[in-house]
Amino acid sequence: MMLLASCAGSAIKMAADGLDSSCPKQINEFVTMDNVSYNNQVMTINYSIDDNVVSIDSLNSVLDVIKNTVMLRLQNDNEMKEFIQVCSETGAVINNIYTGSNSGKTLEILINAEDIQQILNGTVTPSEVVENAVEKDVEEAAEDIMEKSEKIIDDAVKATEVESQNKE
Repeated sequence: MMLLASCAGSAIKMAADGLDSSCPKQINEFVTMDNVSYNNQVMTINYSIDDNVVSIDSLNSVLDVIKNTVMLRLQNDNEMKEFIQVCSETGAVINNIYTGSNSGKTLEILINAEDIQQILNGTVTPSEVVENAVEKDVEEAAEDIMEKSEKIIDDAVKATEVESQNKE
């Protein structure tokens, strides 16, 4: 049993080293993965955030939503399934640390053993806030399309009216 745990720990260490070798890695326009390490059953992933774009304080106010989103991404990422399974078998956790590039403020999201089990079971569901945000985005997009369509129609009608008046 100890040998299996040791091998699994080595697998996590190798995964951490592999991820770290690709750092720094731009995740999106304002987040960069800076480094990855594994020590004492904790996989630590350090990110920097351009806090000119998004403030750490505002992210801290929706920490539960961010954690839920991270867990959903892990659950839906087939490439991560084996890694998550190894974390479960060894009792390892994943600590995501986001640091503001200007402020130095931090945000931590710990994916603990219970979270990892939820991910493996496929029982992570979008939080109500995430669902509402998606619904709101869809509604706003539909309203925006309607407004633009109405403006195009109005402009076309006005142009036709002006053209008719010019012909008279």
